[in-house]
Amino acid sequence: MTRRSLLAGPALLTAAKGQARNPVIGTGDHRYEVIHDWPEPPGKLRFGNTHGIAVDSQGRLIVAHTVHKSSESPAAIAIFDEKGKFVKSWGAEMRGGAHGLIVRREGSEEFLYHCDNVKGFVRKTTLDGGVVWVMHAPVASGLYPKA
Repeated sequence: MTRRSLLAGPALLTAAKGQARNPVIGTGDHRYEVIHDWPEPPGKLRFGNTHGIAVDSQGRLIVAHTVHKSSESPAAIAIFDEKGKFVKSWGAEMRGGAHGLIVRREGSEEFLYHCDNVKGFVRKTTLDGGVVWVMHAPVASGLYPKA
């Protein structure tokens, strides 16, 4: 398959008369249905630049974003269930600097590791946002004059 046919493919898909159909992209075992407007954030939350997406053991999608300037909610972390329904959000203190996210299992618990490149820290939290520790830029090393 050429790049051109791959990119043109979804536009050529049709559905039975009167039935909407989401486009399908990819080939072979790697075919995916495109579902627009998934997930569904609450009306007060508008995503900014999204710099981290992770999935926990419950299948929940966790999104780290910078928060759009028009967002009424300052939450930089949003959690959605496996169907894209909003579960909760938190992390107003990371607004503007979310730049990385990963879920790690440690023993019987899962934790989030966040990077904030604007405020200059890496932070470990529980999945509910409880701060376990924060590591700031190593300014004392002399390698980083600013955080």
